[in-house]
Amino acid sequence: MTPPLPATDRRWALDRAVDDLVRGEIAWAACGLRRRRELRGRLKTDTRPLGYGSPERAETMTINTI
Repeated sequence: MTPPLPATDRRWALDRAVDDLVRGEIAWAACGLRRRRELRGRLKTDTRPLGYGSPERAETMTINTI
């Protein structure tokens, strides 16, 4: 069994874990916000009825309206 870490090492490890967690949460939130902005902008510009234009365009519009 390994001996426990000194208090300074435990504190460093805890600080590092919290930093990683916060950084990950911020990145995740930023990704979600960016995605919502993309969808919101795309939905505002896609006002044509489904099926209008190319099949690829209609498929994209269908996905965005679900």
